[in-house]
Formats: sequence, structure tokens, C-alpha cells
Amino acid sequence: MTTSSQGRKRDGARLGQRAVTAITAGALVVTLAVLALVWSTPYVVWSAGARVDAMADAGTGAGVTIKGPTTYPVGGTLLLGSVDRNAPRTGVVGLLANFLRGATDVFPNNVAPAAVPAVGQDLGETQLAVWQRNAVVAALRAAGLPTAQAPIVSSVVVGGPAYRVLRVNDIVTAVDGVKVSTVADVRSAIAKRAPTETIQFDITRGDTKRTGLQVVATAANDDTRTTVVGASFANSFTYEPEVRFNLAPAVNNASSGLMMALGLYDILTSENLLQGRTVAGVGAVDPTGAVSIDPVAGVRERAGAAAAAGAQIFFIPETTGCQIVSAFSGGMAVVKVASLSDTILALRELALDPRSPAVSRC
Repeated sequence: MTTSSQGRKRDGARLGQRAVTAITAGALVVTLAVLALVWSTPYVVWSAGARVDAMADAGTGAGVTIKGPTTYPVGGTLLLGSVDRNAPRTGVVGLLANFLRGATDVFPNNVAPAAVPAVGQDLGETQLAVWQRNAVVAALRAAGLPTAQAPIVSSVVVGGPAYRVLRVNDIVTAVDGVKVSTVADVRSAIAKRAPTETIQFDITRGDTKRTGLQVVATAANDDTRTTVVGASFANSFTYEPEVRFNLAPAVNNASSGLMMALGLYDILTSENLLQGRTVAGVGAVDPTGAVSIDPVAGVRERAGAAAAAGAQIFFIPETTGCQIVSAFSGGMAVVKVASLSDTILALRELALDPRSPAVSRC
């Protein structure tokens, strides 16, 4: 065999190897591209969800009803935003695209934007969730309507002495026939009894008053001399008006507390607080009207929903970083507040001067 024929065979072999390599590499690239598009990642994209008028439910009725005091029409729109959790249709590519957009967030599958209270499961039909009661009390107090301090059941240990006797949100009016008005009163009454003794509770549950509910006490796990009933109590308030919530499930959570308190205040006063404006916001409130300092999940997405709906003002807790909603602070004023009263004052100021320096804007 000549040298030239041997060279041609070597060149042909090299070309064959290159072709195989090219085909293999091409197939790998195509496979990786397909996987990038269709592979289901353990992450989801949070995006702006439904927008709901705080004063209207998912159907045609009112989002909240009040019986008792004089009420007034709301002269504007209060928006509640929700968060949608969706796996990207284009796999990793979609995940990266949404991450880079800045108007959405990417989280692991097991992170939930907000828990929806199981009204009707542990609560009666007329019982409000704790966050709802807090919003009502804050609004009533801001409107100058009477409330009275009272202890409520904040938790019940499953299988404990009070299980299936007391319920979360029960208002405790007396223990062993003695009236109570604070958590300290309840604890003192329980402490006077020995473990294994029966303690009687008088409570108000929704519209119903119940007396003589019997709980057989037990000793604390860490101290056999301490009497416990397997329930925790928190200071709250009672009030005369009958208030019921009928919110769409997507916004029926504590992050709607500030806006619901604001809406209730507007209903209960003759002040035209909104003055035709569309207002939105996030944050839970306690009975005093203070906005919770705990982080609110989905602030970016809720701000995006509000901006898309044409909101002029969006309220966020004072502790929330402005960078979270900076993308929406152009045509929509993003205002930081620490309480319901701050929110009311900000609306008054912005009605007089949309650029008022007295308002803490982002």
C-alpha cells in the first residue's frame, strides 16, 4: 500500500471520528435544550394573582357586613391582591426568565404565600378568624366606637384537657363563676386550682353565650405543681356590632388585615377618606391598629397586581424594604406605615398634596 493511500485512509478515519463527535455533541445539546425547556424543577414562580375589591366578595354581595351602628358608603376602591404559584411552562429557561424579570419571585415548592384560615372547621359560622377580629377591633377603636378588653382562646392543644371543649377565638367571660377581663385574670383563676380538678369556663362563641363548660385540669409537663388546661389565651376586645367577612379565598388571610381595617373604618365614619381613589396595600394589624413587623409574603406580586389595576396608593409595613416594590413606585405612591392611624393620616395628607413630605414614601 502506498503512502498516499494510507494517508487518505487516516484522513477518512479522522473525518469519521469528527462526524461521530459532531453528531454526538449535537444530540447532547438538543437533549439538554429539551430538558431545559421541559424538566420540572422543584421551584415555582410567584406572580401577581387576582385583584379583589375589599368591600365585595367573589360573587355579588359585600365582602364585609356590619349590623348595629350607622354605616356610610365607601367613596373609592380598596384593592386586595393575591399571589399565584405556578411552575414555569418552559422549565429551567422559564425559571431563569422569571427570576430576571424582577416583578416576580422564585421559591421552592414548599413555600406558601399565605395560609387561608379554615373558617367553619374549628370556628363557628359566626366566628371570625383572629386576624379578622383584630381588623374589626382596630377599625372600631379608630372610629371611636366602644370596645371592651377581654381574653380570648388563642390556641388549644390537640388531645389536651380543653380539646373539644374550648375553641380558638372563644371569648372567656368568667372562670369558675368569677368574671375575667385579661389573660392575667384567667391564668390566676387556673393557678388557684389543683391538677385533676374541674375548672368551669363561661365563654362567648360567635353569637352564642355558653356557661359552665367543664375542663379537667392537669399538671404541666415540666412542673407537676403547676395547673394547666391545654389552652393558651391572648388579650383581645369585645364589641357590640355584628361583623361578618365574606372574602374570596385568595385574599382571606392576615395580609389583608390593614386594608380590611381601613375599609371598616371608612364604612363606620362619615369621612370620605378615599375620595374616589383606588388604594391597595398589605399587612396584618393587631387590636390596637399596629401593623405587624413580620415579613409579608408576596409583597412584590401584590404591588404588581395593584399597579396593573390602576391603584394610586399602595401601603406597606414600615419594616418592608422599599426595593421590594421599587419597580411599581412610578405612577403609584408606595407609602410605609406603622399603624392604621398612620394609614388614615397618609390618605388625608395625600388628598391635600400628592407629594406631601409628611408622608413616608418609597
